[in-house]
Amino acid sequence: MLGTFGWNDGFASSFRIYAEQGFVPARVVVEEKDAFVVRTADGEGHARLAGRFRQRRLGEDSLPTVGDFVALDVREGDWSLVQGVLPRETAFIRSDPSRATMTQVLAANFHTVWIFASLTAELSARRVEHFLTVAWNSGAQPVVVLTKADLDAASADRVAEIESVAVGCPTHVTSSVTGEGVDELREHLDGNRTAVIVGSSGVGKSTLVNYLLQEERIATQPTRADDVGRHTTTHRELVLLPEGGMIIDTPGLREIGIWSIDGTDTLYEDVTNLASECKFSNCKHRTEPGCAIKAAIEAGDLDANHLKVYEKMLREMAFLARRQKDRGGIEWRRGNKRLSDRAQTRKGYKPEDIEL
Repeated sequence: MLGTFGWNDGFASSFRIYAEQGFVPARVVVEEKDAFVVRTADGEGHARLAGRFRQRRLGEDSLPTVGDFVALDVREGDWSLVQGVLPRETAFIRSDPSRATMTQVLAANFHTVWIFASLTAELSARRVEHFLTVAWNSGAQPVVVLTKADLDAASADRVAEIESVAVGCPTHVTSSVTGEGVDELREHLDGNRTAVIVGSSGVGKSTLVNYLLQEERIATQPTRADDVGRHTTTHRELVLLPEGGMIIDTPGLREIGIWSIDGTDTLYEDVTNLASECKFSNCKHRTEPGCAIKAAIEAGDLDANHLKVYEKMLREMAFLARRQKDRGGIEWRRGNKRLSDRAQTRKGYKPEDIEL
């Protein structure tokens, strides 16, 4: 039954219009370009996008991704066709690293975002904070998972450093060797809930998933001596755990572009509250007199690096807004040129025949 895979009354209500057309509901469990492995009430199958669905798409974020519930046109002896995507309850979205003005949906319809970080040499509170910003935007609850607690490099100071930036988020110290903290993680999956896991390569994501699966299903590689991670997972996949609940495993992400700053009030509430107390409304928090943020940093009440991450996020969003505006102008000019070309062609001559 699809209930094991997270199907609920909300999705059933959205699916009624597709049910009237004879389609069946399915959840995407693997995405590989335009091909998908999907799960229906009858089992797993393969699907591709229907031609009319591909033609009407408005952007990459309208295409199915792992975790989506879709309307499926099942065809015996052939590939089924995805005819629609149900509205998402949550979505993990980043700016596409190859196209600065486009979004990339990494996963959909999950309840928690597990942000993995290793308690070893590569641990970076700033990187965790960056992931937290995107995780809050997803609409789900972020959860910080600190791995490799069994290694000598792990320390209480490292845990405290992460907890200081993970405001409003549960933080779990775990080990796939000893099993420390794993039972607490499982509690986030009660009731057939879904978690998406993100983090840099080599932090132990796949190893912990295998521990939860109770089998070596996902390939793993040892990290290098300097603890630099290696890519293991090459695609996104939703896996059902034997004790219930689902995990969406994702490839390692060293950088993750911010697409929106909505939902990050909790994470940067200390900065925004202090900024409202500055003497000048346009305070840059550098040399201006009466700066509440500068005073808090000098008094040790605010971490200067925390402010830097917040300012970097704002710069990133401002840059993206400029790129979107420039891109919009380019597309507008291209659209006008296409319309002009079509009009001239209908008159019996081609645009290249015009003498300028």
